[in-house]
Amino acid sequence: MLRFMLAAVALGIMVASVAAQSDPASERAKLMREQGKAFASLNRMVRGRVPYNQAQVDAAFVTLAETSRKLPALYPETAKDPAPDANYVASPKVWENKADFDALLAKLTKAIDENAPKVKNVDTLKQARAAIGAVCGDCHETYRLRKF
Repeated sequence: MLRFMLAAVALGIMVASVAAQSDPASERAKLMREQGKAFASLNRMVRGRVPYNQAQVDAAFVTLAETSRKLPALYPETAKDPAPDANYVASPKVWENKADFDALLAKLTKAIDENAPKVKNVDTLKQARAAIGAVCGDCHETYRLRKF
């Protein structure tokens, strides 16, 4: 009986793992929301809505770096359908010009990696946010659509 229960638990874990990997559209929507929240926390500091907090800045940059590194794998040819709960979806242009899209994701990761260590106060945060935001904007303008 114990073996049966352990086998059932192991099977359940494997099924959950495969299910999570088999829905890249939902996973990328989740990661984009995480990026949006991290970027929004930086925006609030830049705009003076909340006081500058180095620990929160560092945490936001960790989130941005981690999510950016995961995104390229979440745009396979087989995952063109949008996530059901996403407000924004990937444009078909992602797959029509995959090399350019992948280059923009690499540029985003590079911008985060280069700018994060420079941030020590609001002024340096403004510069870093502008540099990273420009790359985000380049990609969103071409490769993101609002879902209605």
